[in-house]
Amino acid sequence: MRLALIATFIITAAVLFPVSVCFAAFAQDNLQNRTTRRPYSPSRIEKGLESPQREQWQQPDRVVAALGLKPGDIVADVGAGSGYFTFRLARAVGSGGKVYAVDIQDEMLAYIRAKMQQTGITNIIPVKSTPIDPMLPPGCCNSILLVNTYHELSDPVALLKNLRKALKPGGTLAIVNWNESVTRKKLYVPMDLVVEQMKLAGFGLSKSHDFLERQYFLVFSPLD
Repeated sequence: MRLALIATFIITAAVLFPVSVCFAAFAQDNLQNRTTRRPYSPSRIEKGLESPQREQWQQPDRVVAALGLKPGDIVADVGAGSGYFTFRLARAVGSGGKVYAVDIQDEMLAYIRAKMQQTGITNIIPVKSTPIDPMLPPGCCNSILLVNTYHELSDPVALLKNLRKALKPGGTLAIVNWNESVTRKKLYVPMDLVVEQMKLAGFGLSKSHDFLERQYFLVFSPLD
């Protein structure tokens, strides 16, 4: 009986180990071979990013509340776009806090600056990034948020490793991205692939939220 159990364990391990290795290799291979979507066109801001209908399915206030931010916290909104989340984050951390609005497009950053002037909100710092470098100071952030951005990343692990450097001890990184219900498949990155690529970048999944109908919402912490 004991020999049979040992044999069963060896066979199971022999089957499962190659599967896990293959999936890790698949995640690594997908760093270079993923089909990514071009960055969001600034010409579509009002009809897309800032559409009044977005609040119904995006539930932005509930997303921000789930991050557990405190007054005085420092946050980065990576792939900030029009600042749809940036300004909500700025209100959540208060005047003593700070929000880095990170984007690769000058037009998006100009839109955010104009909105800052209109609203009088001053605790936002627009940051021009590169596809793999968020251009954030080391150890600056309590929390980093990426919403509807992951599918646009050409080399997610490289960017995530740099984002990890920007976190304070105990900081978290949250990803909100389209789930399998999305009709335009270029917007969809499987959740398991995101988790595996996050692991390659030195993160572990610490929490997930399921209140968004069209997106998954994952929260990660550094493994070290």
